[in-house]
Amino acid sequence: MDQERINGLLALLLKNEGLDEIKAHVAAGHPLSELKEAIHGTGWRFLVTNSGRDISLARIEALETEFQDAVRDLEVAAKELRVQDMKAPELSDQFAQARVRTKVARLAYAAELVAVRVARYLLPGEAPPDDPIERCLETAGFEWNGGDMVTEIWSADHDRRWREAQAKLRSTQRNRVSQSEVTDAE
Repeated sequence: MDQERINGLLALLLKNEGLDEIKAHVAAGHPLSELKEAIHGTGWRFLVTNSGRDISLARIEALETEFQDAVRDLEVAAKELRVQDMKAPELSDQFAQARVRTKVARLAYAAELVAVRVARYLLPGEAPPDDPIERCLETAGFEWNGGDMVTEIWSADHDRRWREAQAKLRSTQRNRVSQSEVTDAE
């Protein structure tokens, strides 16, 4: 390969001005191996798109920043999540929390889309080992199934609260029945 041509490609990349010239260079039939060699060791990545007829170039740090911003938005919204009270909370609280959970799920989906786009540019071994979206929600005590809602992670505490809520409900129902029997007897 012509080292001078590779150095020229690298110079265009580093200036961040010659993206159209690089695309034209590849479209003219020059091998992608030249571009691959030119970006080796730099903060640039490329992706062949449009069935091989186009190329997309991006700075890896800009892509990572975009993903970190999406996760940060998710973390801020996840702070509004709260475990529902199983002892019949106000209906307005339930509606508000459903809106929060939907908002968090949509932000998780948006962050997931950014992660997929960023992953297309990454080389093997560059992806983070854990999922920051999942970790963020687990920290808040919730999980996301990929849909429009996040749910609480079931735990022993949930079982205990669930049994207490059921016992209270049965007790309340018995009290209503016995009060209606007293009222009917009078």
